[in-house]
Amino acid sequence: MKVCRHTAQASERRGPSRTRRLPALAERIAFEFQDGLEGWFPAHDVSGLSAKNGMLEGHVTGGDPYIIRSALRVPAGRCPVIRVRMRVTAGQGGEFYWTTSASPAFAEDKKAAFPLVADGQFHEYRLEVGRHALWSGQTITAIRMDPGNGASQADFAVDYVRGGAD
Repeated sequence: MKVCRHTAQASERRGPSRTRRLPALAERIAFEFQDGLEGWFPAHDVSGLSAKNGMLEGHVTGGDPYIIRSALRVPAGRCPVIRVRMRVTAGQGGEFYWTTSASPAFAEDKKAAFPLVADGQFHEYRLEVGRHALWSGQTITAIRMDPGNGASQADFAVDYVRGGAD
């Protein structure tokens, strides 16, 4: 009985526990996952997201999986091309969404879709987002990646997400 009261009192002094910190502001799109998740978090139909051996790994648990990296302030002109190197074991396609300071919600009008090679091997996907009217001239504030759309179950790993001139 005494132990329980002591535990409760100690818990009250510490206050509520935090489960997720906000990511540090990033001013460029350069995620290599050497230092952990680097602010990425699972938002829908993804479980077990972790950073291992310089890769972001996770499991698709439904037909619309996506992961998000918020807290960006990236001039879109600095990165008209996004390169994603990843592997996925199932799925029909991938999608890359973004938000901007002028349009702060993820939406179908701000995305680049790409076909996936779902063979479990690494492939680099080159997305020419700079040609998109809602990317050009904007400040990017968050990005979202949908690995393995259409698969109810799959494994994926992301080696990097890089923005640049080519």
